[in-house]
Amino acid sequence: TEGIATIPAFSLGKPAIMGSLSFYKKRFGFDQYLAYSIDGKPWFIESYLNYKVLDGEKFDFAASTMWGASYSYQEVFSDGGQQVETDYQRYVFLIFSTIYELTEKTSVGVSSYHGYGFPEGSIRWATFVSVKGSLSKWAMGRSLYARFYPEVLYINLDWGTDAFFAAGKFGVGIHKVPLFLSTQGSQYLTGNLTPNPGFRWNIGVSYEF
Repeated sequence: TEGIATIPAFSLGKPAIMGSLSFYKKRFGFDQYLAYSIDGKPWFIESYLNYKVLDGEKFDFAASTMWGASYSYQEVFSDGGQQVETDYQRYVFLIFSTIYELTEKTSVGVSSYHGYGFPEGSIRWATFVSVKGSLSKWAMGRSLYARFYPEVLYINLDWGTDAFFAAGKFGVGIHKVPLFLSTQGSQYLTGNLTPNPGFRWNIGVSYEF
């Protein structure tokens, strides 16, 4: 990945390696995410505790709490030379998400994230609302399949800065092979974010086991 983040200020902007572990039992679940740049510097660490409130045949509703930390790096000139300055932000989020299954391979979901960040001087309050589609396991011949996840995202930071984004992820995999090749993009539509994030994209390879 090239380090795209929901909050543009938290984007790494260079190749990264991400890993995750998930544990689920009945309605409860736990997800752990770790991400580092390829030179070994931490990017973010996030933990999710999930509870599936409704688990229907077509409709699911879940509530989650998330706590984590994000690192960003900026090159600055100090004492006559160039140095790398590290910014560190901790945050907690309350998340509500719904998924409605349209067909066996297509669904649509709405998620809202309400978070608080610290320490002082960083983003204090953040709200995200995401409308996301899922088109999974589309057959591409006998051995290949494709997945597509279009998304419209609204973010609000500290009740004064907001923006709309169009985003999406498309990938191709091989049946019975745990590798998945994907590309992800994000286009800034409108709002008052400064500087303008514009268009960002990356290419990633994931391995599932």
